[in-house]
Amino acid sequence: MASLISCQRRCQRRRLVSEPGNWFEQNPLWFKTAVFYEIHTRAFFDGNDDGSGDFRGLQQKLDYLQWLGIDCIWLLPFYPSPLRDGGYDIADFYGI
Repeated sequence: MASLISCQRRCQRRRLVSEPGNWFEQNPLWFKTAVFYEIHTRAFFDGNDDGSGDFRGLQQKLDYLQWLGIDCIWLLPFYPSPLRDGGYDIADFYGI
């Protein structure tokens, strides 16, 4: 419970980036204090009720992830792959 309260307080103090731009130029080492969150899209959230997570579901949860204090999302592979490199070897760049 204490960790949840701590997270809530930290999230309230954070300044949320709401506009795109070159924010990283102001702080080129932003990643040293950033909170990264890895997402397996197919298992994250189902946005169209077909029983599998999808980009629509991910989009629906972006405000929630921002509220949690997530600074950067790492998407696990979601494209066709021969699976010789854990899914990171792309077989079709257009097959999303």
